[in-house]
Amino acid sequence: MNKSISVVIPNFNGRDLLKQNLPYTLHALETSGITDFEIIVPDDASTDDSLSFLKENYPDIKIVQNRNNRGFSGNVNSGINIAQKELLLILNNDVQLGENYFVPLLPYFEKQDTFGVMGRIIAIDDDKIQDGAKYPGYSYSKIISTKIIPAKPEIATILCFFQEPMH
Repeated sequence: MNKSISVVIPNFNGRDLLKQNLPYTLHALETSGITDFEIIVPDDASTDDSLSFLKENYPDIKIVQNRNNRGFSGNVNSGINIAQKELLLILNNDVQLGENYFVPLLPYFEKQDTFGVMGRIIAIDDDKIQDGAKYPGYSYSKIISTKIIPAKPEIATILCFFQEPMH
């Protein structure tokens, strides 16, 4: 599979986090065999030297410099708006991707009906699952989504239902 991917890493005063975690992101892309990728860092009006750090150390990273702090969703969307690749990963700047992170995720995109895939978030210090893709459960007629999907391929396929837009 030869997919392209845009990795959007929202930032606000995260110079130290970028310095610590960007090498892991690049390594994960390289060890996964993905050769067509871009990294986009939308910056939410940082006052630290995040942007100068990126320009000096990672000149190939695309930067979206927001003049005002737009909050997480506004900042992320400013990065998504310039993404050019087939797939998109929104990645917080405090996350360290593991080697070959993308390898088990990419085969899902060979299926026409795949909308999205989420890897599990595992703590660095104790290997406990912190978060992952969830499936809806219910409690007293309320829909809840607190059940993490087990790492079993036969269970990991979840159907998404989309309502037709109202006209």
